[in-house]
Amino acid sequence: MKLRAARTFAGCATLYVGVMATCLLNFLLAIFFVSIASSREPVLIMGLTVPPTPQVSIASWFLVGIPICFVAGFGAVYRVEGTLRFYANYMFLSWLVFTGVAAWFLLTGTACDQLVDPEVQRMGKAFMCTFADVGILVWTLVLGMCQLYLTWIVWSAAEEIVAENYPKLMRYTNKHYNVQVPDGPPPGPYPLPCPRGETGPGSIGAGGPSSMGAAPIDARSMLEKAPVGSSFVVPKGTMAASTMAASTMAASTM
Repeated sequence: MKLRAARTFAGCATLYVGVMATCLLNFLLAIFFVSIASSREPVLIMGLTVPPTPQVSIASWFLVGIPICFVAGFGAVYRVEGTLRFYANYMFLSWLVFTGVAAWFLLTGTACDQLVDPEVQRMGKAFMCTFADVGILVWTLVLGMCQLYLTWIVWSAAEEIVAENYPKLMRYTNKHYNVQVPDGPPPGPYPLPCPRGETGPGSIGAGGPSSMGAAPIDARSMLEKAPVGSSFVVPKGTMAASTMAASTMAASTM
């Protein structure tokens, strides 16, 4: 049965956001463990005394992961599948390593000696050690599930890139979705850039004598008002042209 890829991160964000958040979290953890590591003195972390040798090993592992985080971030931006798969494999190996360390603490019983004070152990070592082991087990499960979920998100981002025919165009699609569409023109009269829809002289709606509600233009009056010696053409399709045509036909039949 093939594992199904995720479509969103945390149910409300894209896989791109999930990969970038995972890279940022891993980078901060790497900076923390590298900065506190010491090759000479043991370090006390949450009640556990870590010797120098495990400190150097853990810091080295996180130091290797810093460039992998940056490469995975660039892979998420530019839709490169290989870098995301490599980062997912690194995260899965990290889960195996730290789960194995937690299991070693539980099986050897050394966590009880480090977490529980010897004076408290006198009150009942079995009860107090069991309480410490249960606490380690619970936190191991919680953090391990979070690690596996983030690994699944990174792997799903790689699968999403494989499923796309043109993965390099997906970043432009995300920018297109972020374009803000204007709501529309402001309320009130909307000014026009230039006068439009002007009608010719003599046509209906011109705003002159031949507009709606006004008397029709007479062809004879138009001819009488024309200057002497000038040619005058009545516009076609107007009431004046129809009147002139009717007058011409009546004169020819007489």
